[in-house]
Amino acid sequence: MLMALSLRDFVIVEQLNLDFQNGFTVLTGETGAGKSITLDALGLLLGDKADYSQVRNGAKEAQLSALFDIGSLPQLQAQLREQGLLEDDAEELNIRRIIDAKGKSRSYINNQAATLAQLKTIGEQLIDIHGQNAHHSLNQESAQRQLLDAFAGASEQAENVRQQYQSWVAAKKSLQEAHEQSENIAIERERLEWQFNELTQLKLQAGEWETSAITTTAWRMPPNCCKQPNKSAKKSMATTAFSAKSTNAKNCSATCKTSNRALPRA
Repeated sequence: MLMALSLRDFVIVEQLNLDFQNGFTVLTGETGAGKSITLDALGLLLGDKADYSQVRNGAKEAQLSALFDIGSLPQLQAQLREQGLLEDDAEELNIRRIIDAKGKSRSYINNQAATLAQLKTIGEQLIDIHGQNAHHSLNQESAQRQLLDAFAGASEQAENVRQQYQSWVAAKKSLQEAHEQSENIAIERERLEWQFNELTQLKLQAGEWETSAITTTAWRMPPNCCKQPNKSAKKSMATTAFSAKSTNAKNCSATCKTSNRALPRA
């Protein structure tokens, strides 16, 4: 049951607060009194698309809120509690929506942020708006199934089947996750076994890695004769005898070839 509706800076309404009592059935008024605005506000609270033109001219944002009594809707209560949107002992539902001047909106269910999909799902169980180009719950498959189950007197059995199906889906998901985890464990085990066998074949000893690193550095270090001389060295080398230079060059070349050979693998 709709208990209260509050509008602020919505279309042409600066502020409006409506309290509905038991037995209220009809809202009447002349053309332009705001009946359609009230229904549009309810539609937005139920998940309709918002538009910047719905913000009153000169205002920064429009604020809409509605309070519902859901004491007679145990299925909706269970759904809200499952999503953490309703306390265990609560039977009132507050829906609020804020629309800024750019057309962006924020939605809240019992002061908790909510999506438009949540508003639509909940709104379908709260209010049914019948009008031109409006949606009707009778066109929805879920509503048709509920009516058929109620007519057949099988609502309790249908609820039991729904719960069993959800349990089966959860078990199937858990089984799939277990299979995936088992495959990942097998792949990781194979990788670790391969690394272990590679390390075992190397037969490494304590301190061997440090010794190999020092030997490799010394082996690949070029002799002094192979280094490029600086400018002062070039001047002194210009006075060196040709024969001595030739001999040193041969020795240096042979040494460099030897030092640049690839190290044998351990």
